[in-house]
Amino acid sequence: MKRKLISRRDLILFAVIGVLILLSVLIPKIINGGEKYVTVTIDGDTVYHDKLSVDNEITLDNSIKIKIENGEAYFLESDCKDKTCIKSGRLKNSGDVSACLPNKTVLSVKGEKTSFDAVTY
Repeated sequence: MKRKLISRRDLILFAVIGVLILLSVLIPKIINGGEKYVTVTIDGDTVYHDKLSVDNEITLDNSIKIKIENGEAYFLESDCKDKTCIKSGRLKNSGDVSACLPNKTVLSVKGEKTSFDAVTY
């Protein structure tokens, strides 16, 4: 009697693993879903507000450049001394914030749902 290379149990196992992988990709998107907006403020005044899904490069009056692409926003250029705002990385989740303190500029992502790293009581 010949032995099959792949048995029925193997196919069921592969199907279950496939469904688990698919769920692990889709669940974070559903939880963090909803429309997201990027907001840029200088000294408390909003100078830019648009959907995070709209690609754009913004040059501000204080010589800061902000790039919005592929659902992420980040500081591209700044004339500040230590460049901490540029090193802070890309913002993509609701509630993410980055700031250039010497230029009083804040870049934030806001949305219908906010994702949290931790909750403190």
